[in-house]
Amino acid sequence: MLTGTGCQKYLDVQPKNQRALSGVSDVKAALAGYLKVLTPGNSVNYHNTLGNVQFFMPAYWSYFEFSSDNIDFQQDYTTYLDASGSGNTDEARLILKNDFSRPTNIWVQHYKCIGFLNVLLDALNNATGDEIEKAQIRNEMLIERSIYYFKLLEYYAPYKNAEMGIPVYTGVQGPFAGLANPRRTQKEVFDFILGDLLEVAGSPADPDPNYNLLYNKMYVNNQLAQVYWYKAESGASESSDYTNARKYATLALTDVVLPATKDDYISSLNGTFANYPAFQHYEPNYSGVFSELTYGQPYGSLPFTPHCSPDLLAIFSPDDYRYQALIQPDNTVVRPMTQWPYDYTAAYTLFRPEEAYLINIEATLKEPSGGSSGDALILLNAFRRMRGVNTDFSGTDLNQEIVDERRREFCFHTDYRWVDMKRYGIGSSLTNLQIFGKSFDVVMQPNGYQYALPVPVDEELKLNPAMTPNPDWNEIIF
Repeated sequence: MLTGTGCQKYLDVQPKNQRALSGVSDVKAALAGYLKVLTPGNSVNYHNTLGNVQFFMPAYWSYFEFSSDNIDFQQDYTTYLDASGSGNTDEARLILKNDFSRPTNIWVQHYKCIGFLNVLLDALNNATGDEIEKAQIRNEMLIERSIYYFKLLEYYAPYKNAEMGIPVYTGVQGPFAGLANPRRTQKEVFDFILGDLLEVAGSPADPDPNYNLLYNKMYVNNQLAQVYWYKAESGASESSDYTNARKYATLALTDVVLPATKDDYISSLNGTFANYPAFQHYEPNYSGVFSELTYGQPYGSLPFTPHCSPDLLAIFSPDDYRYQALIQPDNTVVRPMTQWPYDYTAAYTLFRPEEAYLINIEATLKEPSGGSSGDALILLNAFRRMRGVNTDFSGTDLNQEIVDERRREFCFHTDYRWVDMKRYGIGSSLTNLQIFGKSFDVVMQPNGYQYALPVPVDEELKLNPAMTPNPDWNEIIF
């Protein structure tokens, strides 16, 4: 069994085979089951002791799509309610930005996976075996742990409040063990995440292509660029953030060829574009039916597609490959292919090189020393060409155009737009919604409370007396 003080309290995340973790090969074998679930296209999507370890799942995708502004929920909300059946409050809560179950699931699942990795990292420190192999395994776990922590910070920390980060656990006794562990400051959390990633980036050990999954220097540089970019406008921002974001975005794009035709763009979304350096994961569905439309409709086997929001339509050129691939003449949103590979319900991408490219544009504009609007404009116009738009940007607000370009590129993709709305201080509203005989107005103010998800009560606040809730969340009772 796993050794270490308090590990038995940690949600029983020890490997079920009760194998002693005394050597590097033992830790490697214990981690292999976790990596198998994360492997793209693998039919195994459930870990024996952790459940689903993926960084993103269809239910999470629905949550963030409902909470952003890509879909015209003002027009479509009654269709969602009708599709879910009378008395089903699930869609109603999503439409009203008042769902508590998915934030609870994300919190528990991410911290549970962190605890599992902490146990294995602790065992690895004392394990006997080849030092290069030990470094390869450690690097694999550090990047995975950093992603879980980064998503938790993005989701649950009020963006501009430097004091309100999230709890950080590094030992085998972690969350859900009744510990009094307060929020760390945002800077402390960012420093912890960046410490793990920078250790991996600087490691002399080459990845093992027959074992390592996320330990890939291109992925690490991409993740570093994402963290520095997000940090740059947060309560923990530092003057060097955009410089570092630009540095690591540039490294992540080394020798990368981006799709530059409509067919290649669609291929990059479904995992068939040759040499596309992105980690993509597909959620298998053995029934062969799309059980959840990732554009915002749980239980989406019904033939319903939502409408694109008017303000998103307004920023598209008809020549844009993304517009042509994702939006129909009636302004409904579709999958870019009628059938995704292997009848999977959802596909999400980590480390998209396009994200590094767009981070590089913004960092080039905003870097305190060496930034250049001219250089940023050149990069932006080159990207427009790769998406079928053969005119240069001629407006006066380059910063807003970068925000709009991110929206065009990442619309209907997991949590991208929600994170951008949080980072850039973008609000939204829905008015006069008639739900279960009551009228509702839903307002998300820029930097409003909905951009820091509710911390679970039973699963965190009652177990961790030093943790504080995110303010202003009140559950609607129908």
